[in-house]
Amino acid sequence: MLRHVLRVSFGLVAASFAAALVLILHVMPLAQLPALDSSAQAERLRGLAELLGLITTQIALFIVPFGLIASAVTEVNRLRGVFSFLVIGLALAAAAYLIQFQSESEMRTVLNPYAMQVFALQGLAGGFAYWLFAGRFAGWRRGGGPFRTDPIPVAAPRLKVSDAVEPTGNTAKR
Repeated sequence: MLRHVLRVSFGLVAASFAAALVLILHVMPLAQLPALDSSAQAERLRGLAELLGLITTQIALFIVPFGLIASAVTEVNRLRGVFSFLVIGLALAAAAYLIQFQSESEMRTVLNPYAMQVFALQGLAGGFAYWLFAGRFAGWRRGGGPFRTDPIPVAAPRLKVSDAVEPTGNTAKR
């Protein structure tokens, strides 16, 4: 049980980190680093690391409550496909985008294709990172097997008297 909690926690941290990294690389591309001298490069990288920590924390504050719900659903239903986690990541990114959109006043800064692209890429990166570190093992128990090996039984239909087949006296093989 503790292993599941640690795996899900690490997956949520990895998803937050990946989403923050996408945002930072959109705002401050690393292609400008080679043109700087070594002291400026070190200062830029130090600033990027500090910014990465701050943004990861802010993203985690939003992702963790909803991510715990989503991870519980995926664990119980043994959803291990990468597509499921990409869709969950996109849904969380869309919710974050809508919250950001609603929180702005009359000047809408987030209503542009660039912002939508960044939010979508953050969701995809976060979903993929969660799948990579935690999601592909969803629903596994101690010993390596899934929670249930047999499908949940569905009630068999009751036979009616009219459905019964009467035996014939002829038992010869054809």
